[in-house]
Amino acid sequence: MSTDSSASFRAIIGEPADIPAGNIAQLFLEAVQAYDRPDALKYKKGGAWHSISHRQVYSNVKRAARIVFASTREQLLKVRELRGSAPSLEQIVVYDEEIATEPDVLPFDGLLELGESAASELADDEYRQRALDTDPHDVLTILYTSGTTGVPKGVMLTHNNLYSNVRTTLQVVEIRREDVSLSVLPLSHIFERMVGHYVMVDAGATICYAESFQEIGANLSEVRPTVMTLVPRGYERIYGQFKEAARKASAPKRRLMLWALDVGSRHTDRVLAGQRVSASLALQQAIADRLVFSKVRELFGGRMRLFVSGSAPLSPDIARFILSAGVTLLEGYGLTETSPIISLNNFGDIKLGTVGRPLPGVEVAIAQDGEILTRGPHVM
Repeated sequence: MSTDSSASFRAIIGEPADIPAGNIAQLFLEAVQAYDRPDALKYKKGGAWHSISHRQVYSNVKRAARIVFASTREQLLKVRELRGSAPSLEQIVVYDEEIATEPDVLPFDGLLELGESAASELADDEYRQRALDTDPHDVLTILYTSGTTGVPKGVMLTHNNLYSNVRTTLQVVEIRREDVSLSVLPLSHIFERMVGHYVMVDAGATICYAESFQEIGANLSEVRPTVMTLVPRGYERIYGQFKEAARKASAPKRRLMLWALDVGSRHTDRVLAGQRVSASLALQQAIADRLVFSKVRELFGGRMRLFVSGSAPLSPDIARFILSAGVTLLEGYGLTETSPIISLNNFGDIKLGTVGRPLPGVEVAIAQDGEILTRGPHVM
């Protein structure tokens, strides 16, 4: 490699972040104190949506001990095999009612009951101080990669890796206290864990957990979210449903839907390019919105203002369709090893087919062979 860095790399540096190191406990405790909302989290059970307040989440967190959670019998068997090599493990907590009665496990409600006496003996001030004293550079979580580059790897992310990525993301993306997020993607993946959970907690938004991927349509109409994270496959499904509806529609309706798609594309391209929109095209877009795109927004619940896409490239045609429907869509790029966001489009500078600029405090360099290099507080 040449010693002349200017000949070897093309560097792109994000704006200064000016964010001191912090831990996830700090992020959580600040959110509890700042927002104290009755519907911090929501889930559906027995045909109805139930709310969990910030105070209840705090109480539950305070009760938890040194434990491992197993979601299925298969996962429980893996934990049992390894228990002998983890002397600090105190409890195995399970959610599945079919295995909750086995002698060496504890149901989640039982965990909370077990921790209640310990929590009551520990004053809030002392508990909060213990949590805030956590070293920001301690490992917070181990998340596994998808294996696209070989055998899946356990990525050790620290408190500050995620804390810094949350805080810098919120310098680029406006998430509001009144926002409602529908969480669909698995929290075992870094994209949803960071954007769909930690970012929403830090911003004070309500998080509603979808019943399943198959029930997204029903959950959208029930929750009427304003923000949502999806991988490209989700947006492809939305676009495919629109095209299929047009194919099956009567000839006049099909022509209307395809006309609206063309108008929306031309209007979106001019807006994103910063070009003047003619009065004629603006009128056509208003008509297309009234007759077609307003119905697309209703499929999202009628209040959606922001989609975030990650994990794989998104087709510009699909992004253009979502934007034409009056919903902002931001695409980003990152890795599990980078907590995950390296770069992200922002509201005032969306370029289709790109993943935006580096987040504040993130450095990126493109090597001569095209390899993407990055450094900063977000890197494992």
